Amino acid sequence: MPGTSGLSERRRRFAEEYPKDVNATQAAIRAGFSVPGARVRGVECLRDPRVLALIEPELAARQQRCEIESDAVLRDLALLVFADPSHYEVGEDGQVRLAPGAPPGAMRALAHAQVGHWIDPDGVVHYYIARFRFHDKVAAIDKAMKHLGILNKRIAHGACIEVDAVAVRQRIGDRLRKLAEAPT
Repeated sequence: MPGTSGLSERRRRFAEEYPKDVNATQAAIRAGFSVPGARVRGVECLRDPRVLALIEPELAARQQRCEIESDAVLRDLALLVFADPSHYEVGEDGQVRLAPGAPPGAMRALAHAQVGHWIDPDGVVHYYIARFRFHDKVAAIDKAMKHLGILNKRIAHGACIEVDAVAVRQRIGDRLRKLAEAPT
């Protein structure tokens, strides 16, 4: 661990503030940096190994306290990425449930489902999913791509990038399937 001696009081304060919301700009402001320069100062602090040496143990401790593992987070992202309308059906009781063959836990990908019904001439009630909405799949895909190193936001402005979307989706799918199949 790099020595933390020689750090300014504001950088030490930044190291205390950053774990609160993991927002470098807000941590810089709370640490006493000027509002107009807070974004730049926050980035500078995060690039300072002495500051990181103070931040990383706190983030690791929080991860332990919350029992959050990156594999578990990625498995949940995989549920969102691969959510499909065919994973759901409506039972005779009018409740939405997983269809046969749907991945376990797929209900977590469903943000909302509205069940409709109709009554046949014999008076039998038939239920169907009238509307449903998944949690934000685009955001889930974006987060999964960033985590897997497929998407790097640090691209020079004006750069022309060509992406084979089918290949990217396949690569994400392969990696997330491996994670989803891994024992917990």
